[in-house]
Amino acid sequence: MPPNPRQLGAAMIEQFRPLLQAPQQSQLTVLSEAPLFQRIQREVHELDPGARVYIFGSTRVYGFHDSGAYQQQSAQVPPSDVDMAVLRREDLLDGSGVDPSSELTRNVQAEFLEKLLNRLQQSEGSASIRSNCSSLVKRTRVPVLRVKHLVSNHSPPHDKEDNISVQVPFDFDITCGRRCGIRNSALFFHYVQQMPMIRFLLLSVKKWSKQTGLNSAIKAPYSNNNNQNHNLTSVMGGSLTSYGFHVLLLYYLLRRGVVQYIPMTVSSAAGSTDRIPNPQLDVNAIPPVPTFLPLLDPALEPHGPQGDPVRYLGELALDWCHFYLHEFDVEKEVVSLSRFDDYFADSPPSGPFPVITKDVLGWTKQREDQGRLRGEKVHYTLCIEDPYEVNLNVGRNVTSLKWMLFRKHLEKAIQTGLLLCPPSK
Repeated sequence: MPPNPRQLGAAMIEQFRPLLQAPQQSQLTVLSEAPLFQRIQREVHELDPGARVYIFGSTRVYGFHDSGAYQQQSAQVPPSDVDMAVLRREDLLDGSGVDPSSELTRNVQAEFLEKLLNRLQQSEGSASIRSNCSSLVKRTRVPVLRVKHLVSNHSPPHDKEDNISVQVPFDFDITCGRRCGIRNSALFFHYVQQMPMIRFLLLSVKKWSKQTGLNSAIKAPYSNNNNQNHNLTSVMGGSLTSYGFHVLLLYYLLRRGVVQYIPMTVSSAAGSTDRIPNPQLDVNAIPPVPTFLPLLDPALEPHGPQGDPVRYLGELALDWCHFYLHEFDVEKEVVSLSRFDDYFADSPPSGPFPVITKDVLGWTKQREDQGRLRGEKVHYTLCIEDPYEVNLNVGRNVTSLKWMLFRKHLEKAIQTGLLLCPPSK
């Protein structure tokens, strides 16, 4: 028999007990004060005095870095890298603008990152990096500079109350001129703030996705070979990143009414029908270093559900699996967080929750076949619309075979409680 919801909820919390015991805010402090992070900031400002360095990704989504989440876990579930984005002066002029994706733009971004890499490799004590611990990956959709952590002379602070030493190894993935990642992470964080305990669900599914091989964020060893592909995607498994799983989870929570929709646009003035991008999600309104949000035991969470929060957490996990197995129509529907401004303009909304179809976006099998003739490898089996990047299917690597495998893992996840609860005999 599958685990009961309370049993699963308790297991989801227990696996991240180290995060509840560790001084999470010190992790962000260590990150922002780490010599390498400060060195990156200095070198960026030398290259462009008007630039800003942002931390985004899961560190911003969770409100802490998950380095303590997988202590004493399998090596196949490593802690997340720290995602960083350099925004130059021209990027900040329009903080809600669409990121260009031309070949010329990628070349300009790669050139800036190469200059940054050259400066970082110049010796500067504990914040220097070796050439074999860094890699500029150019032949990807987004150029990225990967810098591997080296143990330095930096001594992290201690939590005086619990006498816990905070030792956090950080590997950095640095991009340039990309506002979308920063805005997406800020959007997700606004959803998390509505009910912070859903982070146990995000963390649990993220770990499960890596254990099953469904998560494609598997890094190859560092190399200074610019042509090496550092993201290994399993032929039978990995096809979605952690980011993709976060979108799947938040869309489910939105459909169930667990979180309230955050509009992409707002009225330009009281009573006006003109719409402007939500100013909360302009990069100029987003702090470069994430806002700390402590992870608490759900029983102590002030914004949790009524009743038994542990059971509720287990119910969400099982229902998420059920939703994508039996309710979401993968043949027709698109997972989206950005197309419901009109629907939620009325309070309460009238009518059923609107379904965004593949036909609306033109993400069809015919388009997939046409793209294949042009050498494109974009699949429209599972369609997940990026909230900000135009015409980007986050599920583009999910083939029909991989979707079938995904469903098999969801079925097993119900029986095993995301691999946390062995079936009862």
